[in-house]
Amino acid sequence: MKRIVICIVLSIIIFLGGIGSLYYTCHISDDILDSLEQVQRMYSEGNSEGTAQAVSQVRKSWNKFRDIHIFTVDNGHALEITMSMAKIESLLERDDEEIITECRVMGELVEVYRNEMMPSIMNVM
Repeated sequence: MKRIVICIVLSIIIFLGGIGSLYYTCHISDDILDSLEQVQRMYSEGNSEGTAQAVSQVRKSWNKFRDIHIFTVDNGHALEITMSMAKIESLLERDDEEIITECRVMGELVEVYRNEMMPSIMNVM
């Protein structure tokens, strides 16, 4: 009887941990997407200081996510997002208009990453 109770408690803890991780992933990815939209808007308006602050916020959010999310299983997408972030920072330094396109690319990568982390029959089995 004790083993059954322990198994049930552990199952609940694992389930709640998964829900918490999913919520965190969605929250951070939404934060990154909002910051990327802000980068695009600020750059279009010609506000270089606001653009730099928004890029800094994107970098901080992504680094925080990578540091906390130690069980990242999709290292390919994580690497692509990191490379896209580095390219955005490089484009910002050069004041290149391609920053808007690269923000859209990074946004798509973040959305794909988030969708792959969502529970489905394919990643539960």
